[in-house]
Amino acid sequence: MYVDRRLAGIQAVQTLSRLNRATRGKDTTYVLDFANSSDAILEAFRTYYQTAELEDVTDPNRIFDMRAQLDATGYYNSFEVERAAAILIDPKGTQAQLVAALAPVADRLLKRFSKAQAARLNALEHKDVAAAKAASDEMEALRLFKNNLGVFVRLYAFLSQIFDYQNTDIEKRFLFYKPLASLLEFGSERDTVDLSQITLTHHAVKSLGKTPMQLDSGDAPKVKPASDAGSGAVQDKQKALLREIIERVNDLFNGDLTDDDRLV
Repeated sequence: MYVDRRLAGIQAVQTLSRLNRATRGKDTTYVLDFANSSDAILEAFRTYYQTAELEDVTDPNRIFDMRAQLDATGYYNSFEVERAAAILIDPKGTQAQLVAALAPVADRLLKRFSKAQAARLNALEHKDVAAAKAASDEMEALRLFKNNLGVFVRLYAFLSQIFDYQNTDIEKRFLFYKPLASLLEFGSERDTVDLSQITLTHHAVKSLGKTPMQLDSGDAPKVKPASDAGSGAVQDKQKALLREIIERVNDLFNGDLTDDDRLV
């Protein structure tokens, strides 16, 4: 398994444990991890190795906070929520009616994203840093909104099995958010870096030794409750000069490379 992104907690355990699936002729497994430290993976597995304990309880009122947060975006109105929910709870409601109810909302948000995307490209072309940042923030806010729709749906689906909210507004939003999120296919843009002038001259793979990972040593970390659900925010990306990044990478292997490692 090749891992090229951050993993933590139950996500790390579930992802890496897929290698445990048995099949004929499979007698060993190997993980090549480019992004995580052994300490982080060890902590994740120790949490669930014997028994998992909650650090605290999940606040059921978090659902109301998320509803207020999503309503405050102004990306939809109560009429649109009511119309979609009414179709979904109507035994005679059709898929065509649901699409007709959700399409104006999704279309409005997709056009808003496309407009910000075009504004960003135009600002970059004219080297207008402030305008480019404003457009990028608009795009990130829309992506964050879609992400929070999913967080609300998952959190409510879990908490509603335990708590009786007795609140039809919350239930209607759950019905409205779930299909809407699937329609918001926002693009994924990245700031490009010109690497055409960079040449890889040496390459080597070296063993740094084995690291013992004792799952049954010390107290196991406790599982955190869903107290921060929907608390994401648009963040400025951390940037550095390309030459500084190259120097940093070269310093990692300074003195360890020989002519035998030179690429032909």
